[in-house]
Amino acid sequence: MSSVLTSRSVRAVHVVCHNVDEAAIRRAAGAAAEDVRVRFLELRDGVRSPAGPFNHGLDAAEGLYVAVMGSDDEVTAGAIDAWRRTAQQDASDMVVAPLRHAGGHRVPTPPTLRRRDLRGRRDRLAYRTAPLGLIAVPRFGGLRFTPGVATGRTWTSAPGSGSPALASVDTPGRTTT
Repeated sequence: MSSVLTSRSVRAVHVVCHNVDEAAIRRAAGAAAEDVRVRFLELRDGVRSPAGPFNHGLDAAEGLYVAVMGSDDEVTAGAIDAWRRTAQQDASDMVVAPLRHAGGHRVPTPPTLRRRDLRGRRDRLAYRTAPLGLIAVPRFGGLRFTPGVATGRTWTSAPGSGSPALASVDTPGRTTT
């Protein structure tokens, strides 16, 4: 969560406390929990799927753009500002963030080297199972994850960009199931 707060254009961060007490997540968040942009939302559905908390966060989101990330993800400093600039400059409906492992190695999904005017089938965006990046609410604001799906992370379509990498980190203190 604290990595998202490095971007000045971020107006709100919804932290969904999935089947966990808000107080425990608030403590784990440390100083970031005190940022006025952070809002904690409890969701007790008893389902072991990230789809529910992702959808809960999307339902609470407001604004022109939205981004979704799991508790084991983080972004590079200022990444969301860069994604937003790219979306505005290119009139993109979605900015597909390049991924890197915590060790710095590039994750080759989607497996295209092109950075602009991506097309779902041609650029094999279905290879990207996590919708990490920026999504334009007017165009895709109604999209939701399939409830109950074990991974809960399948979205494909829209143009992409070469903005800063999003690091996928597998942390031991993960707060969602």
